[in-house]
Amino acid sequence: MCKYLAPLGAACVLYVTFVSCAIAKPVTGADLSGKSICWGDGAKDTYMPGGKYLSTRHGAGTWEITSIGIEIHSQTWTGVKDIEKLPDGTFTFAIPGLFFPGKYCK
Repeated sequence: MCKYLAPLGAACVLYVTFVSCAIAKPVTGADLSGKSICWGDGAKDTYMPGGKYLSTRHGAGTWEITSIGIEIHSQTWTGVKDIEKLPDGTFTFAIPGLFFPGKYCK
């Protein structure tokens, strides 16, 4: 029985990943502007109106919505985040090998 648990677990993870991706939508400026997202790893990203950005992980900088995601220029990192919003109001951000769930900070 134990030899079937690993493949079954992997199948469940893949199913949840594909279902979540199918129903997730790219974030919009309205989803982010003036709001903070608290990520599952403890980081907090604040997307201020006017394109200012503040992150506990990356420092201060700027953000803007582009056709390929959220373009960020900060003190320690410059790149594009592909953030998606799920129907329940939570967020996801993934890079190869890492998955970050998030939600609006209280």
